[in-house]
Amino acid sequence: MPAIGISQQDINYSAAFQPSMPDGQFTMVYAGKALDWKGLHIFLRAAARAFKGVDKSYDIKLIGIRSESEQQKVNGWIVEEGLQGRVELIPFMQRDELLKIISTCSLSVYPAFRDSGSMSVLEACSLGCPTICFDAGGQDAFPDEVLIKVRVGESYEECVDAFAERLRWCITHPAELTGIGHRSQEWVREHMTWEQKVKSFAQIYSTMIGN
Repeated sequence: MPAIGISQQDINYSAAFQPSMPDGQFTMVYAGKALDWKGLHIFLRAAARAFKGVDKSYDIKLIGIRSESEQQKVNGWIVEEGLQGRVELIPFMQRDELLKIISTCSLSVYPAFRDSGSMSVLEACSLGCPTICFDAGGQDAFPDEVLIKVRVGESYEECVDAFAERLRWCITHPAELTGIGHRSQEWVREHMTWEQKVKSFAQIYSTMIGN
């Protein structure tokens, strides 16, 4: 059972947002730093491969990369992968505005290799936003049917190839992608509010003591 939860107030708050994706535009959002274990470089390289030869307009929003040194590093990756004009760096955004962005994007991207709880994945799920991530610590506790999970390869190149393959599936299966978003939101409502988690733990404890 994931060690995180979300308040019913946040669920009600997120319900006010309605996705509004422009026709033909595929928008991906990454929120986080450019630390190695966050996997941002893998995502950018995978995105360049996934969209090669695909007739679809797309853009990438990178939110939360604040330091000048990190921005320079990421801009170098963007040039390296030929993604100039596709990527927007947004150093800081208030949480309310971030949630609005996620609620209207095509895909939330979380390529980290570990996380204590994957709270950002949970927030995206609560908004009904499809999320792609590695099947690694934190997000591995989420059911397979509510996320687009990517296997972790034995090497860097295997990880890039696997992420690119799943990204391309997302691009070419919009109806299925929307369905995943709807299932993720329902799962959060049924299992991930603190009220529901208290009930679940109470049942587990009751079983353990034989009541």
